[in-house]
Amino acid sequence: MTWCKNCFDSVDMRKDTQCATCNSPLHKECAIKEDGAFFCDVCYTVKEETKEKVNFEIPDVIRRTYIETYRTCPHKFLKEVIEGHTAPPTCYTQIGVDLHKLFEKAIHNRSYTRENMEEEYQEIWNTYPSDLFESDKQRETMKARVIESIDNFYYIIKDMPIPIMTEETIHYSIGEDLPKVEFTMDVVLEVDGELELVDWKTGKVMVGQKLSTDLQAPLYIYGVKKHFNKPVRKFTFYYVNENKERVFERVNEDEYVCRVGKREYKISLTDSIREVKSIFNQIKKGNFNIPRDTRKMHFACKVCHLRQQGLCRGADEEAWHTQY
Repeated sequence: MTWCKNCFDSVDMRKDTQCATCNSPLHKECAIKEDGAFFCDVCYTVKEETKEKVNFEIPDVIRRTYIETYRTCPHKFLKEVIEGHTAPPTCYTQIGVDLHKLFEKAIHNRSYTRENMEEEYQEIWNTYPSDLFESDKQRETMKARVIESIDNFYYIIKDMPIPIMTEETIHYSIGEDLPKVEFTMDVVLEVDGELELVDWKTGKVMVGQKLSTDLQAPLYIYGVKKHFNKPVRKFTFYYVNENKERVFERVNEDEYVCRVGKREYKISLTDSIREVKSIFNQIKKGNFNIPRDTRKMHFACKVCHLRQQGLCRGADEEAWHTQY
């Protein structure tokens, strides 16, 4: 009689299997399956405990965008930030970068007209490689969006004072033995001794609960307050393509609120910093596991450059339990 090493009941080897390490008989339903192989409890535990740990260095500074990456998928953070497999530029990211440079130029030099910007951007546009766009239709659509964004930008800044800071990289500490947070602030204005922050957006308007959960506004407000040692009155996202805005106004020293129609979306600086501390501590521990609830990651995996480049099999297929 043959017995299952895990449950000690009889095994029919015509239907069941055996441990890939010690060859002991196993029921398929009792075995631990990994990468197409079956393991008994003992061998699997030993394999996991003796698995070589990958050494890694935590960056001294972590950009705010990479903090959002970790929140979505720690495994992607590992691949991008620790291993250096950064995302290639897309037409959306490249156009955003180029428009930001022109916006900075215009906001300081009010004699730099809309026609000047459109002419200069056309020169930049001509340098884009053809494979930056998925199709001729996308190329035409993006060009129309650029012109619309430039028109809306000039409408927005017509009454805006000259900033005290533009496109400045700021980093700040949130705790001992933790990386610093880094971000680039598009525009800082000073109005009546208080600060007002502006971020240019060339993508889609943020909606719904993401206005309460996204970390950009609270981390930027907190960082600018520390940098200037002055209160921040409000933070405005200007979506230049759609000529819309999302404004976070101060409620008290810790809370800000964004009102959209009849709804209010609140953010807390303290809660946001607390969450980032937790994230940084998880990074220090080497926790780069893919979240167990992979259903929420379907779209993220679908558009992820790591999967497209063969560097990740996607959340459903990757071994979520792998520890580094």
